[in-house]
Amino acid sequence: MDETRNTNSDDAIAALVRLAGRRTPVPDNAALRVRNAVHDEWLQTIGRRRRTRWIGSAVAVAAAAGIMVVIRMTSSSPQPAPTPRVVVAGGQTNGAVIYANDVYEVANGNTASLAWGNATLRLDGGTRVRIASPSELTIERGAVYVDSNGAGVLVRTPMGNVRDVGTQFEVRLTTDRMRVRVREGRVDLQRGATTHTAGPGVELDADARGGVTPHSIARTGAEWE
Repeated sequence: MDETRNTNSDDAIAALVRLAGRRTPVPDNAALRVRNAVHDEWLQTIGRRRRTRWIGSAVAVAAAAGIMVVIRMTSSSPQPAPTPRVVVAGGQTNGAVIYANDVYEVANGNTASLAWGNATLRLDGGTRVRIASPSELTIERGAVYVDSNGAGVLVRTPMGNVRDVGTQFEVRLTTDRMRVRVREGRVDLQRGATTHTAGPGVELDADARGGVTPHSIARTGAEWE
């Protein structure tokens, strides 16, 4: 039954084709216009595909570059320095724990004594020091007495750096002068490229202009108390 229906359909289509007759040939100029139009549309389609592909690639590259920039900025950004801990000493503070970058201030009229690494550090009233490590500190104002016990400490000031060689010494800083007094051992005062050495019973008087004058002093007495 299905085969009969298919045969009748084929006969009907064949009859329609015979009735339509031979198709009129398409003129050459019309065929050329159609061909050119199809070719132009094809080129535009290819161009759109290429632009879409290029834009997508550019976005991916930009995104990757953005990630790289974020990573570089995050890794190279300087971390904020921790706020120094300020310890105000109002008396004897032997055994106090000293941390790097701690700032110690002693009120006027008081003194303080600290166990500083292997050394003993005594601070006069009105003194402010910044502890950099167990063997290095900076005097911002006032006076310190150091019994280094051979620790080889370094005391920094705006007017020069004082390095000990197994000594007991004092460094006193004012606005325009620095005085270094040696009780035992030896210290080296470095100002720029010049090093000044002081032994027991010698004081180095340094001014803000760069001059350094040595003096003989007593190694005992009230000034050392």
